[in-house]
Amino acid sequence: MFFEAIVHLRIGQAEASASIFYIEGIEGLNDKKRQTPKARITCAYRVSQYILRCSMKRAFWVLIAVFAFVGSASAVEQANFEPVRPLPDFEGGSSVTYSVKVICDLKSAIAAGKYDEVNGDITPENFPEVGCKPGRAEVILVSFGKKMLYAEVLAEFDRQGLRPAALSRLLAIGARYPELQSQYWIVALGSVWRSSDNGVYRPTLDEIGGEHGLYLYWVDPVNGWGPDTRFVAIRK
Repeated sequence: MFFEAIVHLRIGQAEASASIFYIEGIEGLNDKKRQTPKARITCAYRVSQYILRCSMKRAFWVLIAVFAFVGSASAVEQANFEPVRPLPDFEGGSSVTYSVKVICDLKSAIAAGKYDEVNGDITPENFPEVGCKPGRAEVILVSFGKKMLYAEVLAEFDRQGLRPAALSRLLAIGARYPELQSQYWIVALGSVWRSSDNGVYRPTLDEIGGEHGLYLYWVDPVNGWGPDTRFVAIRK
């Protein structure tokens, strides 16, 4: 069974040695589907339950194997995103590239994010995903470090070889890295909804009162977005 961090010891075996300790799934650490908090919590629970039943000597070798496993898992986890990089020719701007799993079915993608609140106008009818490709993909979060208007963001994206990402990439970020929206707005300029009074709204991840939400925020044509906003982009 995956992430079976419990070694297979036979009751009555006289000697416990490192050779009989292994962590099933080590060779599959690069499979990002296996790197989930739930899987690791399950793994840690099984290890703790086993250690409680172990002799001191056996418990020692189990812990050695677990520490080796955790170190390898952490290295892979860090490889899921690139460090913050400055945007060329743009003072104060930066970007971070994340690895995500894109889900094209809107209802399934929203469910994966487990949002506390979802705007009722975010529906498959209002946000059809044209050309969406499900599966692993990269998403770039761009910060400009200052107030930006819509046209300014598009111009800078174009200069950096980027284009605005659609709602599916925004939801992929929300599902994989929910903690990010606690820090700043995350906006997908590649999708838009217009109200009956012709107001322009963009899908946005935000946290209000400790609750994570998927909202439609009105685009202020005069003030634009604040310096803490992150814009979802993909490479051209």
